[in-house]
Amino acid sequence: MPADIAAAIYAIAMQPLDAGRRVLEGIRRNDMYILTHPEFSAVVRARCEALLASMSKEALSPERVRAAGSRLAAGLAGLPGVTEVRGRGLLLGAEFDRPVASLVDACRAAGLLVLSAGETVLRLTPPLTVGPADLDRALATLAEVLAPA
Repeated sequence: MPADIAAAIYAIAMQPLDAGRRVLEGIRRNDMYILTHPEFSAVVRARCEALLASMSKEALSPERVRAAGSRLAAGLAGLPGVTEVRGRGLLLGAEFDRPVASLVDACRAAGLLVLSAGETVLRLTPPLTVGPADLDRALATLAEVLAPA
């Protein structure tokens, strides 16, 4: 297996900050496959360094992500029509007692981007940096959309 592919596979299993640092190290060495145009390496390096400097280490901590996932899962479980909530962390699916296609459309119209994962499963994939206020707003939007007219 080529070293760059092995590095990419290894990076998938890493924590986000560690993966970012590893990519940045590769950029500095100009030895990763993502650098198809070496003349752009200084720009890419500067962007990666700025991104890493702007990221809060606390915002991506596993404990905080687990807590946010638990908050979202509990809120989903309390919504009408939800029969099961499954998933891990912030990648969750809410099984409904009915098809969710119209719910996906209604959420989109209300400004909440959700997906379906089958006929009766609503998939939620908020960013790892999502805060409690945004989670509460998403749950409130879902509750509004689910409320009888």
